[in-house]
Amino acid sequence: QAFEMLQEHDLVLGPARDGGYYLIGMQHTIASETYTRLFDGINWGTASVLAQTLQMAGDSGLRFTLLEPLDDVDRPADLHIWQAAKRAEAKPSRAQNISIVIPTLNEAATIARTLSRLEGIDDLEVIVVDGGSIDETVRLAGSRGVKVIRSNAGKAFQMNAGAAAATGGILLFLHADTLLPEGFSQKIAAALDQKGVAAGAFRLSIDSSTRRIRFIETVANLRSRFLRLPYGDQALFMKKSLFEAAGGFADLRIMEDFILVRRLKRKGKIVILPDAVVTSPRRWLHFGVWRTWLVNQMIIIAFYLGISSQRLARWYHREAGKSGN
Repeated sequence: QAFEMLQEHDLVLGPARDGGYYLIGMQHTIASETYTRLFDGINWGTASVLAQTLQMAGDSGLRFTLLEPLDDVDRPADLHIWQAAKRAEAKPSRAQNISIVIPTLNEAATIARTLSRLEGIDDLEVIVVDGGSIDETVRLAGSRGVKVIRSNAGKAFQMNAGAAAATGGILLFLHADTLLPEGFSQKIAAALDQKGVAAGAFRLSIDSSTRRIRFIETVANLRSRFLRLPYGDQALFMKKSLFEAAGGFADLRIMEDFILVRRLKRKGKIVILPDAVVTSPRRWLHFGVWRTWLVNQMIIIAFYLGISSQRLARWYHREAGKSGN
């Protein structure tokens, strides 16, 4: 900043809050006698150093400007400033803080339980993005003290809106019916600190003991483990800067998570943490376990064959409508 200011000024000073200055910069074209005058007759070590220097600069006809005032640590009495700065350094930076984005639409039956798992965790920002619920979702989320914003309906649109409002350096996209494992925040930060890692997700656990659900769960975990293609119900996480560089979620009604993960794979490794998120089986049970699985596989195959996502979305929702979902 000082060098930039010297493009239009003869003199730049950084004021210290104790009345002195922490920086002084001058144009080399200033006459040597002017340099000397700036330091003559100053009551060094007093609170009037800056004021006297500015008076000298004005008397010499110099064009001067000031930087941001900062604390100066040069006496034993200033030690508390240093100690406060060290304490601030020890705290996690915003770059390591996690913003959890939860898209909702009529999730009153699940949102309270999901949010309760996130209470009491330091350096965590929770953002519920509601797409127009007509039940108690918004009231329940607001009563938990989290940030609630409203947007147009559509999971991709809602998650992008939540990401835009997030202040943390790490984003985690969580479904409203999914519970995160214990210690998730530390494990996410450690995973993203690894060299070459672009994003990650958790192992999937579906909250049901039926054999059909166990099969779906096993296949999903094998797919994400070996192909590194986790789905949104596995709680995708990544640095916010990389999310933005990847273009965020495609504004589609289906496969927005799949497309984002494919983009992120071009930028680095996708890690699957061994800890499991626990998600509700309601989608499989409502739509039909085998039918849901078969439809999902057909959509992925059709996507790779080049069928447009808009066409796939229409087909998917038509099939869902047949089951009343």
